[in-house]
Amino acid sequence: METVFGTAFEYKLIYVFAIHDEAHKGLLKIGDTTIQSDASIDALFPNCKTLNQAALSRIKQYTNTAGISAQLLHTELAVRL
Repeated sequence: METVFGTAFEYKLIYVFAIHDEAHKGLLKIGDTTIQSDASIDALFPNCKTLNQAALSRIKQYTNTAGISAQLLHTELAVRL
């Protein structure tokens, strides 16, 4: 029997984005999602490519169907030290 192991680390990702239309003028959306990665927490620094890709993927899940274009402003792990 083959044993399959999942990703070793799961982190909470916080992201901030803006939607540039009249209905959302001056507003920012703050969201969160979970990211699974084998990378160490030190490699997942704010606004790194991995975090940005995960945030954009999550944002697209709920904005693409509405035809909304979002601008990602910030990504960062939520960690307790």
